[in-house]
Amino acid sequence: MKQGESPEEAIRRELQEEIGITNFESLERLQAALPEAEHQNIFLVRGVKYRAEPSLEIRSVREFELNELPDDLKPHWWRPLMLLAKSRVQKST
Repeated sequence: MKQGESPEEAIRRELQEEIGITNFESLERLQAALPEAEHQNIFLVRGVKYRAEPSLEIRSVREFELNELPDDLKPHWWRPLMLLAKSRVQKST
């Protein structure tokens, strides 16, 4: 996050910079009761539209279901966070 930037502003900016986000339906900050994640800002972004282009930082962008994230992307505390996110998605459908 940049100085004076809220977590919500930072995630919008980062999504624009990293994957070329053009629009999204909603943005929800997930609060996790996990000590390992207390300094993490974790968001559930729904209805994302983007135009990913390779750059010096990003080679490719791939999409995964919450329960199918690659193992090398998951720290040990991601499973509880993904269950939280999944429960939020299921409640809204």
